[in-house]
Amino acid sequence: MSQSVVEPDILHFTKREIARTPKLRTLETEILTKVVANSQGMFLWAKLMLDNLKTGLNLKAQRKKLECFPPGLFAAYDQLLEENRYTFHEEEFALRYEIFLLLIGAVEPLTVSDIATALALDCTTNAIDTEDLIFEPKEAISRLCWPLAIVMNEQVQLFHMSVKEYLLQKPERAGTKVSRKLRLSLEDSNAFLARKTLSKLTQDMYSVSTYPASLLRKHLLTGTFTSEVDEHTREDSVFYDYACLHWHEHVTSLSHPSEVVLLKLRQFLTGNKFVTWSEVLFDLKKRIGPDAQVQELEEEDNDKLVPLLPLARLGEYFNLGVVSREDWQVAYECKKTVAVGYAKVLDFSTAGGFLADAFRQGGRKLLEVSRIQAEVLGEGIVDYYVTLQLLGLARYYLNMFDESCMTLQHSEEGLARLSGTSNPERLMTLLYHAYTLEAKRKLDQAYRLYGNILQIWIPLKGEDHPLSLMVLCALSSVLRKRKEFAQAE
Repeated sequence: MSQSVVEPDILHFTKREIARTPKLRTLETEILTKVVANSQGMFLWAKLMLDNLKTGLNLKAQRKKLECFPPGLFAAYDQLLEENRYTFHEEEFALRYEIFLLLIGAVEPLTVSDIATALALDCTTNAIDTEDLIFEPKEAISRLCWPLAIVMNEQVQLFHMSVKEYLLQKPERAGTKVSRKLRLSLEDSNAFLARKTLSKLTQDMYSVSTYPASLLRKHLLTGTFTSEVDEHTREDSVFYDYACLHWHEHVTSLSHPSEVVLLKLRQFLTGNKFVTWSEVLFDLKKRIGPDAQVQELEEEDNDKLVPLLPLARLGEYFNLGVVSREDWQVAYECKKTVAVGYAKVLDFSTAGGFLADAFRQGGRKLLEVSRIQAEVLGEGIVDYYVTLQLLGLARYYLNMFDESCMTLQHSEEGLARLSGTSNPERLMTLLYHAYTLEAKRKLDQAYRLYGNILQIWIPLKGEDHPLSLMVLCALSSVLRKRKEFAQAE
């Protein structure tokens, strides 16, 4: 948009701000003249100039600020930083530099607490140096980073998109000594964030075997083989969640990672810290982590069940991400080891009771929910049929095959009517229905249902999609039961 088009709006904005600020009214004519001459069609420049004038102690100081305020946005940033630097102690310059290193490379907004924690994190010891924790960090960050960053809703953000460009410009273009201290690079920013995130992930508290063991129990054993599962709460999630989600982005952005970064990466990938990360990531993004330190868990923890849990994770990972016969074999061996281990560690008669009770209780609650949904919302909503799908699955696991078939058929018909025949929820219902038919030894019907699912799903998502692989495995199972071994292979 051209300067002539936006200039009237900038003048209107300036007049409105002057009207709202009595101490600017005396200089109104001079301010408007300055805006016309130097704003270059930028609202932000006009706002920065007005904010700067409001800080003047008297009319003389205001007039001097008005005369000295330079044209151009970057020149304005330079001057405001120059004025601000006289209020800083020497160590505060380094602190401000590190804050901007965090801000320009951050993948998502950082909170005040995230920044305060990251700054106090000693990358040598991986511990928080309590003497480096900032008192009143919100006020300190606002003061140190003005006018280039602001705090809104406890998140620290660059004031304007132009700030990042300003901070990343080449040093030789800078106009003042203080500005040169703030000339950054994305390589430096990502290196700083890589060190900080890896240091956070490798803190000692995440290495103790009980930490990942607690998370594994919560994710893999709740409602199945144990009546009581250790409730795990991450007391120190400040900056950990950001590190968990984004460490790899900062590491892989580095063109030449330093030895420090590579050493930290090695420490992270080869210990319990990696198991902790994968399980926290499961909470944050509902994804499955792909590795575990089984040996270390077994040696450090007397719980005989805990070493089996990472293998259960590995079995899931290779089963869903299979790309070769070797992957299938790894998945099989992992699951076999887990099954044998469970049989040795657990009393399966007791475990089976826990499992059946869990499904019975879940089935009762799902039946109650479905009745409430039908009465209050009617049978014209998708959620009602999803509840029926889960109810049918629970009945399948309780060997209530006839009831399961009836419930799943009702669910499938409703989902097809409301969401279409290719809707994923409808196809999952068909899959559960086919499981039930197979369990009833109605192999021909199950075979047809599996085939119908594949005809719809593979053209949409391909043969490598997890649902496609699940159906292919089930189809192979039916063929083996029909003694069609060659086709099953």
